Order: sequence, then C-alpha cells, then structure tokens
Amino acid sequence: MYLFVFGAGVAAALSWFYGWHHLPVFFAVAVLLPVAVAIVWWWFARLTEAARLANEMRRWHGVAEEHREALALRYRQLVSRNPYGGLEMKPWSKELERFRESTGIAGSPERIAAFDEELTERVKGWACEAEAVSSAGRFRSGDPYEYERWCASQLSRFGWKAEATVSSADQGVDVVAVKGGVKVALQCKLHNSVVGNKAIQEVHAAAAFIDATHAAVVAPSDYTRAARQLAGKLGVLLLHHTQLSKLDELLAGAEKAGALPPDA
Repeated sequence: MYLFVFGAGVAAALSWFYGWHHLPVFFAVAVLLPVAVAIVWWWFARLTEAARLANEMRRWHGVAEEHREALALRYRQLVSRNPYGGLEMKPWSKELERFRESTGIAGSPERIAAFDEELTERVKGWACEAEAVSSAGRFRSGDPYEYERWCASQLSRFGWKAEATVSSADQGVDVVAVKGGVKVALQCKLHNSVVGNKAIQEVHAAAAFIDATHAAVVAPSDYTRAARQLAGKLGVLLLHHTQLSKLDELLAGAEKAGALPPDA
C-alpha cells in the first residue's frame, strides 16, 4: 500500500513537471513496476523458504539414516500391542524426543510433529526388514520354552552350535551356543514388559558355572536402566532376538569397547 501511494505521488510529480500527457508512462514506471518487483520478490522469498524447509527435513532424515539400526532396534523393543490390539506408542514417542535431543534436531512444533510422523513410518519399515532378514520373521508364540528353542534355532542358522537346555537343570542358562573357542550362555526372556536385574545376575552366575566365555540375555522387549548399568558392569550382552544373526560382531564390538572380558 505504501509502495503504491509513493509511486502514485512520484508519477503525479513527474507528470506535473513534464506534462500530464506523460502520466500513463510515469504511472507504469513509478507504480506498476515496483509493485511487480515486490510481488516477484515475495514469491521468490516463499520459494526460498520452502526450499530451506525441504532441505532441513532431508538433513534430519539423513541423520536418522545414520542411526537406522539403533532406531529400528528401539522401535522393536518399545512398541507393543495392548490387550485391545492397539499399538502402545508412548515409549516410542519418548525415544524420538531423546533421539532429537541427542542429535540436535530442533524446530517448530508443527515441523517436529511432521518429522516424527514421517520417521516413525520409516523406522517401522526398517524394523520389519530386520525381522524378515535377521530372524526369519517375528516370533509369534507365547510359550517361553518355545522361545528358548526358537532362539537356539536362529543361532544355528548363523553357524553356531546352539542347544536349548533342560529346564530342570539349566542353572539359569536357557541356551548354550558355541562357535570356535567362544561359548555363550544365554538367558531368553519372553517378556512384554522391560527386563530387570534378575536375568542379568542369573546368566552372569550361570556363565561362570558352565565355564562360558560370554553371557547374554535375549528378549523381544527393552531392559530397565538398572539392568543396563549392571550388564555393563558385569560384561553381560543385552540383545533383541533380531540381533542373534550378528552375535559374532556384537561380541567382538563389545570386547573392543571394553564392555566384555576377553575370551577365556
């Protein structure tokens, strides 16, 4: 509005000085051209902002891609179905918040909500891929003994000599897996809720009893903070069953990081 009034004033002044018959030309130059330039500038600014926001979203998803494996694992551990068939997403929402805080992703509430929604769909796909490739599908039964045998069969698929123990004489070990000079004592916990300290304490003691070189707990769910702290102190590996396919790598990585004792 101010631009129009200013241009009209300039056009009138020039027409008064040079003659009123030049008014249309002066009006076009002094009023219409600046208005056109302003419109083009406004449109360009909008396009630039849209491009900036799109680049920002791509960058955020690029950061998520770098943490693909960890995000997929946490999704599998935290998202479960309630008794009514719905997905319990609150733990996952908190995990997304922790992920964003840890990686410096920040923006308006609307932008963050859109990112969380898009990322959740991507992570869900990653988790399904991991279930299909790493563990030949999701374990469906609710039988804990069947879960132990299933975990042993998954390890056998990837080169381990693995057997589920007899429940009456397992000493806290559900599966014993051997490959080369490595012997792993595993406790398999088919829990819908988080796994606590007891499993870590039991498998650590049992591993020493059977002279295993390593100890691990396997579960489809998450572990308590106290359990993670204790496992780190005792050198017990905490796994989701989709990670059994790369147990060798995880043991080697944990030893390199100093989280596990070297092989006996």
